[in-house]
Amino acid sequence: QSDEGRYSAIAVGVNHACGLKPSGQVTCFVDGNCFGGGGCPTHPTQSTQEGGYTQLVAGFDYYCGLEKSGTVICWGGTFMWEFENMNVDPIQSTEGGYLSLSGGAEYVCALEPLGKAVCWGGTHDNNDNPTSLTVTEIVQSTEGGYTALAAGRDHACGLEASGAVVCWGGRNITPPVSVEGGFL
Repeated sequence: QSDEGRYSAIAVGVNHACGLKPSGQVTCFVDGNCFGGGGCPTHPTQSTQEGGYTQLVAGFDYYCGLEKSGTVICWGGTFMWEFENMNVDPIQSTEGGYLSLSGGAEYVCALEPLGKAVCWGGTHDNNDNPTSLTVTEIVQSTEGGYTALAAGRDHACGLEASGAVVCWGGRNITPPVSVEGGFL
């Protein structure tokens, strides 16, 4: 059966969106004039692996797809990553491939099989000053590994196996700090 017009997931940036088809291929759409005519990631980098991508995340002006093998491929970022001289290239997994991704405004975090969080890209505050989550950051869990990650504008959090939450980045939460009470 054709997956024409059908999507299994979507990811949304500023004035653009991409849909992940059941086949693992990506189609992107743009609404209007992104960033003065530039910076819209309208041409996705398709996966060359059989089955394509299993997950798609977006940020301000980029997308990253997670392939079945655990490899990450990113595209876009012409406005923030190139203008701010940030790294669009994913950090390769040291544990045989990533399990999942979470996209922040200008950065991506990936979850390693043994529960380590690896983040790349960078963030800026409202005055274009770099915040503490920049370039590459590897955050180890203190309680047996993270089971999930969530990325915000300029900070990220990991859910530990115990139910505890640890956050890092941002203006007020560096170095990593535990969130009292945890979540279940």
